[in-house]
Amino acid sequence: MNMTGNRTRIRCGLLTLTMALWVPLAAQAVETGAVPPPAVVAAEAVPTWLDTLAKQPWAKRLARMWTGEEQDDSGSSMGGMAGAFLDVVERGNLFHVFKKGGPIMWPLLCAAFLAIATVLERAGFFLLEHFRRKTAEQKKLMKALGEGHIEQAIQMSRRSRHFVVRVIGYALEHRNAALEGAVQYAKERELHRYRRGIAILDTVITLAPLLGLLGTVTGMMASFSLIGGDLGAPGAITGGIAEALIATAFGLGIAITSLIPFNLMNQSLEAATQEIDEAASAMMTLLATRFDAHPVTGGVSC
Repeated sequence: MNMTGNRTRIRCGLLTLTMALWVPLAAQAVETGAVPPPAVVAAEAVPTWLDTLAKQPWAKRLARMWTGEEQDDSGSSMGGMAGAFLDVVERGNLFHVFKKGGPIMWPLLCAAFLAIATVLERAGFFLLEHFRRKTAEQKKLMKALGEGHIEQAIQMSRRSRHFVVRVIGYALEHRNAALEGAVQYAKERELHRYRRGIAILDTVITLAPLLGLLGTVTGMMASFSLIGGDLGAPGAITGGIAEALIATAFGLGIAITSLIPFNLMNQSLEAATQEIDEAASAMMTLLATRFDAHPVTGGVSC
């Protein structure tokens, strides 16, 4: 199940990256005549949905922004969320800055998309777990356990979607073999779902500044290679310095932005761990007290 989830996240990230990079470039090629319009291209040559995206007004606007062409204001302005986003991109001149950052900006862009996809997937997971968490079910299970109704508590855990209740139920099902071992196994199985994505963000946080530093080195190398030669074009030297600074800024920005959800995910993992440990300790206390006072049929191995 973990492999399937990882493959799904990779496919979503690649699809998003393809849409972000291919659509404006395809729209630019169609407008400049570098390739035939989609109407005259064979249907099997290009996927239909990519052709449709390339013909969208926002895709053509992205192409003009990428090439630095002037925006045509004669037509009606684009509204909605796409228009607002493109207004921000155009005012910040992000495409121009990206192109000035040099080739190292492409792996930085991939790292940014990977971080965004991971954060969105984890946000959906934690939101779903929030709705699944029902403290009333946990209280009812503990009450049944305190009254000695172990089988009833197991049946309640099987119907529950609360991760703490599932851990307690699994431990109760295997209480005759090794209660503490069953608790540890169920705990690690549930916490594994909380750990997904942490390694990816950790990699992005470490890799992005290093990529930015690599861009700094390559940019400075390009600038210093011109010193001692033809100094009639100072723009070439400053271009290398700009490439170094832009790559560094983007690398640090990606790492700093990813650090916030990374810490939040670690905090959620610690909270889930503490919640399971507290529930497991309460379960063992109830079983030990109940077993000493009123032996339960079938025995309890603590």
